[in-house]
Amino acid sequence: MAMTSHDWYSTWKGWDKRDFGKPSGDESTYFDAELGPFIADTKVRVLELGFGNGEVLGWCRARGYNCI
Repeated sequence: MAMTSHDWYSTWKGWDKRDFGKPSGDESTYFDAELGPFIADTKVRVLELGFGNGEVLGWCRARGYNCI
């Protein structure tokens, strides 16, 4: 079976379904520094647009933010 453009892109980006929504340690540190100060209140609501493998979504959920 031929590889679809979606499969090719996912492979090229190194995305794996098993790792969806699981930020690496470096990504978590980056999100803490860049996003944390703006959404420190756990009552904040976050809209994650989904341009990646769900790392921001996983980071938000791990910190108790209401993220969709």
